[in-house]
Amino acid sequence: MAKQNRRTARTTQRQRALDILFEADEKGLRSREELLALLEERQVLSTAQTPISGFGVEIVRAYAAHIGDVDTMIEASSEDWSLPRMNTVDRNCLRGAIAELMYVGTKRAAVIVEWAGLVRLLSTDKSVGFVMGVMNRAADIIEREEAHAQQGVSQQVDVEMDDAGLIAALQRGQEETPEEALEEEPEATRKDALEETPEESTEETQKEVPEEILEETP
Repeated sequence: MAKQNRRTARTTQRQRALDILFEADEKGLRSREELLALLEERQVLSTAQTPISGFGVEIVRAYAAHIGDVDTMIEASSEDWSLPRMNTVDRNCLRGAIAELMYVGTKRAAVIVEWAGLVRLLSTDKSVGFVMGVMNRAADIIEREEAHAQQGVSQQVDVEMDDAGLIAALQRGQEETPEEALEEEPEATRKDALEETPEESTEETQKEVPEEILEETP
């Protein structure tokens, strides 16, 4: 009875979620639609004193929406036991726990302590260490993936900022180039170039030719 007094509302709802996952497993209900149909039925008709609601519904829906991803994570985190080789309670405790870790956003410590407590209550003493080991390895994998994803986002932001800086620099460069530099030379400059050879220079050249040379020319 002392154990029951320490149970929180969330603990109770985790157990209600486990009830549905266990029942679906026993009945061979493996699709999202089948699992959600069973959930809807148990929300209306349940033999439990406290029917599933709120937080328990969220866990079942999270698993139903990501059945393949959750089961794959469990397999990846279990070193020696595949899902079919696990006992039904352990397998579905792990499904509820990993769905909560991956898609509900509960803190790691709370998930591990709460679901390990359900295993201790409903399965065997040997199962507790096994399930805790799988949950911890899964949590490590999830945290590494989140860290890598965050790093990728940070690098992408840096690249975008660099690109934006380059574009801004190019735009500034265009703004700093005077329009006159892109136009043809002004008319005044062309006039000066033409006036560099005045008519007087031709006459002076002719005067500089000695008269003797002119006389020798037939």
